[in-house]
Amino acid sequence: GNGWSAGYSLEKISDDQYFSELSTRIVTTSRINLPQQFNVDYVDDVWRFNALAQKFQTLDNLSYPYERLPQLTLTGNQYFGGFNANLYTQVVEYDRNEDAPVLATGNRFTFYPSISLPMLKPYGYLTPKVGIHHTSYNLNNVAANQESQQRTLPIFSVDS
Repeated sequence: GNGWSAGYSLEKISDDQYFSELSTRIVTTSRINLPQQFNVDYVDDVWRFNALAQKFQTLDNLSYPYERLPQLTLTGNQYFGGFNANLYTQVVEYDRNEDAPVLATGNRFTFYPSISLPMLKPYGYLTPKVGIHHTSYNLNNVAANQESQQRTLPIFSVDS
């Protein structure tokens, strides 16, 4: 209600051979990662918010996908006269299953504000856009002097 929603998806089995013992279909027998996730969402006329927590049960003891604990995303879209302002932000904490080999973990922050000027006519459209895209990482289990990485890029585009 009032723009809020939530959901979950839990897949878990107690026998790692469950799929191969009960099916002959390759699509079923080749499953090795079972997702377990929970999300909360909010939407109104301007803002969208999503919070996600996602883990996996690994059946082959070889493949360990990254877990997002949590991932928070906020986007906004608002018109000011003929201009369209957009905002995209996301924070993600990446981790690995405790049984996984030691690999890089950490978090990422993304910030991307932009503004465009859509010009629409019956015969076509032209939309110039300018923005700045910033991403930063704080990592663990990586080589020295690689713990913190960031980049900032100006974005210019024309869509027609």
